[in-house]
Amino acid sequence: RTASPWADQSVGFNIQNHSYPVPHTHEYYEILVVLSGSMLHRINDRQYYMYRGDCCFIRPNDRHCILLPEEKKAPDDYLSVNFMFTRDFYERITSIYPSEPLPSVEENGNPLSFDISSSYLDSIQETCLHIQMPLNDPTQKNIIICEALISELIHTCVRIRQFQPQYNYPEWLQNLILIMQNPDNFSKPVKDLIEGIPYSYSHIQKQFKKMTGSSIVVYLNSLKLAHSKDLLASSKMSVADISVFLGFDSTSHFNHLFKKAYKMSPTQYRKAANTEA
Repeated sequence: RTASPWADQSVGFNIQNHSYPVPHTHEYYEILVVLSGSMLHRINDRQYYMYRGDCCFIRPNDRHCILLPEEKKAPDDYLSVNFMFTRDFYERITSIYPSEPLPSVEENGNPLSFDISSSYLDSIQETCLHIQMPLNDPTQKNIIICEALISELIHTCVRIRQFQPQYNYPEWLQNLILIMQNPDNFSKPVKDLIEGIPYSYSHIQKQFKKMTGSSIVVYLNSLKLAHSKDLLASSKMSVADISVFLGFDSTSHFNHLFKKAYKMSPTQYRKAANTEA
């Protein structure tokens, strides 16, 4: 087992290849991601198998444990990463949503499960292996990278749980959500995104809010802000150019929304993300 507890930080993670059979709870949030193999996850008196690419959002007071299938005498093919983060971090990341984006354990005992693509999974594994050292004294850059990984996983969970077709949305709404999730469409005005839908703009807005719990603008902004972090960390585009590229009304508006969501300006985020390890 390798670990990055980072006890004095708001985020951390463990990479592990063994079971944890003792049912337990935490005061913090977790996201469990299976990197390879399979395991049996017991949570809140329910149990189900998790395989490569499966994820589970674990809330404070969710009672859970991890078991390997009995036929596995050696767990060489099982590997997972468990991201941990405080309530304050979770609330800060989800502050862009108009209401609580995920149910609490008291409201819903069902596992908050979702899955991610193979390429996304490979990226997570490679990044975690890269930043896991040093264990007890992480650099500011590694902390920022870990925060970005967890932030994107939180937004992914929210998008899948609240906005994807599994909730039996009408076909026009399913198609609109898929269009909105495409980064190539982030800079387009809403009127272009809804072109072809046989309803008025006001009706589309009303139904979108009614069925998803979020306005079109708030949902779009959450996607744009999550993508902006990747651009700030990996590109040389100026903050102003990123703002234009993502279709924000102005750089000041982009700065305001970014700071509200992540408690730092885009410039501060870029500086922290590019600090030499």
